[in-house]
Amino acid sequence: MCGQRAVVIALLAIPLFGQALVPIGQSRRMDVVLGEALEKQTLPCDAEQTKPFLDFAFRFEVGYVVRCPLKEFGGVETSLAAYTRVTGGNGNPLWFSEWYRVPGMPDDLRSRINLQRDHNDVEFRGTVAVGEGEYSLDVVVADRQHRLFHRNWKTKVFARGAETRAPVSLPPNEVAAVDCPDWRHTESAHNFHRLTVLVDAAPVDSSSTRLRAWDRAFLTEALSSVLTRLPSNSVRVVAFNLDQEQELFEADEFDAGETRRFLQSLEKLELGKVSYDVLRDAHGACNMLLDLLKRERAAKNAGDAVILLGPTNRLTERIPPEMVQDHRVSGPPVFYLKYSPVSPVRFRLPFSGMAMREDLGADMMNLTTGDNGEFPDIVQHAAALHDGVTINMHSPVDLADALKAIEHRLHPGGARVTE
Repeated sequence: MCGQRAVVIALLAIPLFGQALVPIGQSRRMDVVLGEALEKQTLPCDAEQTKPFLDFAFRFEVGYVVRCPLKEFGGVETSLAAYTRVTGGNGNPLWFSEWYRVPGMPDDLRSRINLQRDHNDVEFRGTVAVGEGEYSLDVVVADRQHRLFHRNWKTKVFARGAETRAPVSLPPNEVAAVDCPDWRHTESAHNFHRLTVLVDAAPVDSSSTRLRAWDRAFLTEALSSVLTRLPSNSVRVVAFNLDQEQELFEADEFDAGETRRFLQSLEKLELGKVSYDVLRDAHGACNMLLDLLKRERAAKNAGDAVILLGPTNRLTERIPPEMVQDHRVSGPPVFYLKYSPVSPVRFRLPFSGMAMREDLGADMMNLTTGDNGEFPDIVQHAAALHDGVTINMHSPVDLADALKAIEHRLHPGGARVTE
């Protein structure tokens, strides 16, 4: 039984290609497929809608979970296509497509298991990004035998409670693919001169040996929000990992074209292996982090602020006293945006159970290290060495509040006007 369960867990559907918008010309063909699915459903799956939630790019995401009986595929590797039609209040439907691979069982194992008596499912999920409004969502699943499954939902999406404080990035009734956020870099006299963002590429789950899809989505979305809500004429971005003691990405003039390269650097990160040299140096991670902060703050073009961004790091060591004097330098203010969810995180599931904090813009002086009962990590200790402010975040709303507070701290008199 244990061996069979291990195989079933491994047979979860795996994404083959990212979400793609179906061209308008081909969408008419998809309408025909939808009509066929409505007339006769031959693929016995089940589906349910997931609750809309606000992501860290300040978009609402609506989605679904599809479950298909494992026995329907006979233990043979195959693929499934999922087509999603979303119709907003403007009446213009958009189609999105995604492909998933269903791994097969080894021949010897398949011959020993009676799949017709198996009650396990193959599961996959999908989401699309929307603004506030009312939507109709159609999902059509097709396999290689041209069997079809269809499900429809109606949903209302609107900001609730503390979410009304977040600047929703999509206009009402607008639909978009869940992809790298569309950050546009524009220069303006109202912008900050220069901003440096240091991204701690660590997993949200401290026990994880890799950056999962959710981790990469959080880092990419949060970075785009930082750059959008704190617009600067010049942006420097560095991504680093303390477990590997390496810098993964560096762009002295970060723009929208660099976003894809940034995401690719996260995808290549391997945390399951650590070199002997890293293990041999007990304070290697500490030295790397302090050197990084010292370098960025002491740079001639350091700019208006240095922002550290990432989840709570699993390293919690304090800064050894002998290192303090060598690494303390003057420079722009340091802010650490530290994400720590209050409930277990699963990829693309709602944040509805997460607690919302009070308005962070009320009093920046209260946002000190160790505030809110959080245990400080190594990044927080390093930020404190430079009199940095640590802001604990538990949700996208907290990120929105934090960015407002940082802007107010840098320009308390409102000298900079956001266009």
